[in-house]
Amino acid sequence: MKAKDMSICQIEGKEYYSVGWIDGHKDFPTQDIDSECLDKLFILCKNNVMERYRSNTPCILCYPTMDAIRKAVFETNDGIDIYAHHSVTQEKLLLGKSTIAIELNGSSYFFPDLLWHYIKEHSYAPPKPFVDLVNSFTPKQVN
Repeated sequence: MKAKDMSICQIEGKEYYSVGWIDGHKDFPTQDIDSECLDKLFILCKNNVMERYRSNTPCILCYPTMDAIRKAVFETNDGIDIYAHHSVTQEKLLLGKSTIAIELNGSSYFFPDLLWHYIKEHSYAPPKPFVDLVNSFTPKQVN
């Protein structure tokens, strides 16, 4: 992992727990997460951007090398764009462009927006306190 889950990071004088900063190795815990939790995470990713990047960051598990990225972009024309999908509204959200910060119920977390993809496609299991927090979220809590 690039940053260990639940490690505390200081950002602009505030403490956040880090989640989902994985590296290219599959040495992370796995678990299936239900679609309701993913839909809540979708809303949190959409509405809580801390930092937006100028270009897409590809999933390092799907595209572990520059050759894999080149092939996806130039040879197969599949591209490297990854989207989150809300299961109820069918809304799409382009991932790999943002760092997300959330503050709910007295806890603060920051994570890459690709976290949604890591959970859905690679069965990454975020720490239980984070999953519990996301599950407790109701859309009216965040603007």
